[in-house]
Amino acid sequence: MRRARTEQAKEQRRDAILGAAVTLLDRDRYDAVTMAAVAREAGIAKGTTYLYFRTKEQLFLALLEEEYSGWFGAARVALRALPEGASLARVTDALVATVGDRPRFLALMQLLHVVLEQNISVETALAFKTRLRDEVTGLALVLSEVTGMEMMRAGKLLMHLHAVVIGLRQLARPSPSVAEALSRDDLAVMRVEFDVELKVVLHDLLRAATSAVTP
Repeated sequence: MRRARTEQAKEQRRDAILGAAVTLLDRDRYDAVTMAAVAREAGIAKGTTYLYFRTKEQLFLALLEEEYSGWFGAARVALRALPEGASLARVTDALVATVGDRPRFLALMQLLHVVLEQNISVETALAFKTRLRDEVTGLALVLSEVTGMEMMRAGKLLMHLHAVVIGLRQLARPSPSVAEALSRDDLAVMRVEFDVELKVVLHDLLRAATSAVTP
């Protein structure tokens, strides 16, 4: 395949690589996906993928960035659709609903800090964190308007939510041997149901963030 020369052609080639990564990730685990497999799926030479993404981590970080963009957009729409004076329970339900339907997003989030951010350049990291900050700021503004909490608190709450989602998803997806062990009645307290626990924790975070109590 000939090398893309125009900006439009380069953008199409980049989109094709990302699309191939999506196809493979939906089919298999992240650690089983190789850059060579992505190239084959996209119908390009292996070396071409490295012209757009220097590492596998950078490629999937770009894919996660698209997933973040989709979630932040959905979360803003969900919050703006709430009636004026909506309860914290309604706010909680709206946000949790936007998370649960995104398995690829959740899978990549789990990899973010332990894998995807480990083999990228400072420039890539700075660009990613800057765009993520802008998304957080935008959603924090909507959240503060809906709940009345301060913008800074809203932003911090979203960062806490991010950490909670990652942690709860890991706990909710134990290995087969751990799942079997947790099936015992005396270990019921250790079992985690993702959506249920996320609602509980997020509601508590919202209640604390909208509290008038001064630390």
